[in-house]
Amino acid sequence: MEPETNKKQEGKRSRIRLMVTREGLAYVIVVMFVAAAAILRNINLLILLNGLMIGPLLLSWRISRSTLRRFVARRLVSDLWFAGRAETVFWELSNHRYLLPAWQVTVTDQAATDTKPDRRSPKNPQATVIFEEVAPGQTATASYRVRFPQRGQYWLGPAKVKTSFPFGLVRAEFSLYDRQSVIVAPAPGRLVTGWDRRLMSVSAGDEAVKRRSGIMGDEFYAVRPWRNGDSLRYLHWRSTAKHNRPMVRQFDRRSDRDVILVLDLWTAKKDGKSASSDSPQDRNVEMILSFATAVVMMAGREVQGRVTVAVSGSTNTIASSGGNSSITGTGDLYRNLALTDPSSEPDLEGLFQTINESTSGGSPVYVISTRPNVQSVVEEMINRNAGALNDLLPWIRYLSPDNPGFFSLFTPPAVLQDDRKAAEPFSITDSEVPGVNS
Repeated sequence: MEPETNKKQEGKRSRIRLMVTREGLAYVIVVMFVAAAAILRNINLLILLNGLMIGPLLLSWRISRSTLRRFVARRLVSDLWFAGRAETVFWELSNHRYLLPAWQVTVTDQAATDTKPDRRSPKNPQATVIFEEVAPGQTATASYRVRFPQRGQYWLGPAKVKTSFPFGLVRAEFSLYDRQSVIVAPAPGRLVTGWDRRLMSVSAGDEAVKRRSGIMGDEFYAVRPWRNGDSLRYLHWRSTAKHNRPMVRQFDRRSDRDVILVLDLWTAKKDGKSASSDSPQDRNVEMILSFATAVVMMAGREVQGRVTVAVSGSTNTIASSGGNSSITGTGDLYRNLALTDPSSEPDLEGLFQTINESTSGGSPVYVISTRPNVQSVVEEMINRNAGALNDLLPWIRYLSPDNPGFFSLFTPPAVLQDDRKAAEPFSITDSEVPGVNS
């Protein structure tokens, strides 16, 4: 959803506004007292002093206004953010004046969770970055940090650019109306070594097979008698001594088969409403999304095939990553994981029909669900389709966050392990390093 801003204001800046600062107000009061005393007493020196005191006010007004007249400010953000991580937002300020530099320019930015926040609301976290000096015709860069503890869609902006240089008596400022959408993907967990093979054994109900990584991405899983042509570097000396004959380590190539993850985001109902956010189902939903995010991140490094993630929640979405998938497809996948919501009636049947039509057979399908009886639900669904989905049935495996084997595959992120971190609002940290010319 796009922000509901005025089209005339979108992507534009306001006119430069001038206002007297708090210090300037005190200064004006002093000038008025001096002026009153000079007029009442008719003292020439006080009249001269009053004229000298008015000079800094006029000079501050002129310099602060001219500083921002030929200024261009731009916000730069990353395309991919993850929950629980402090991300950096960059600001670029370009000084288009030819002779004079700009000093002490500050940019105040804000973040919000809704699409149309109150621009004057003090509840929105704000950050201020300071540019000490921007040389003529140059661009300076400064940044601040933002941390979003939960996945979803956030908004940055509007922002204000202001300066009160040189005396701090008059402040000139203008607003930037454009707001940028930020998609925050679920916090990824940490997968164990050989997670793809353990996933096959855990989802099938067998004990996880523990294997050690070998060279070239292979996995050592057994020893065998030495044969002509085997390298001596692979000799397993302990087994050789035990069997009294040469034994070598045998490696198995990692799987390059396509993998399909089906995320069944079901949540219970309570008095006609969805369960609370701290319910076991909703917590399992976040665990499943975190696991899927970790799989997508590791797909390009450890799995040679394509990883397809199909989500069944409030809406059905499907996207692929790895293999020959494009970067755009990977971005759509992260977006689906970030914006999906659980549902009390997810359309799992429609999702399976889409998978059956859009993917080739022979790929394992891992159903990761929050339902207590997902296997019976899937089998009943396949039987109801009169054999249309029978080709998928031999390849379907089941996994649940309630299964102890699920957490033998990956370690949840700190945000999901610590309830206090998950309950924290998103935070902004001001830049500690002032803007420098680049």
